[in-house]
Amino acid sequence: MLRNFLKIYEKYRKVEQLFFGNVDPQCRESLHPKAMRKAQQTLSSLEQTLMDQLPTPQRELFVQYTDAWGTLNALSDLDCFVCGFRLGAQMALDAFKND
Repeated sequence: MLRNFLKIYEKYRKVEQLFFGNVDPQCRESLHPKAMRKAQQTLSSLEQTLMDQLPTPQRELFVQYTDAWGTLNALSDLDCFVCGFRLGAQMALDAFKND
């Protein structure tokens, strides 16, 4: 059973490597680079403003919060990527089915 799990894990590990940029089949820029850059600048500015205004004990708590949010966001992105990749593979398989 463990051997089967490891085979399945290794299979999806390749998809995860693609997600993390270790496999780059086609290099491209974001579809909305200006909007993404503006949103990132806004987040950075707001984070810095909060850090400047928070007393020292709450700063560490805020850093932990932003780290946890970043981790959750990254895991969510990975999950969406893998689901989309699987859907694309299923659609490709459906295109070759003989009905």
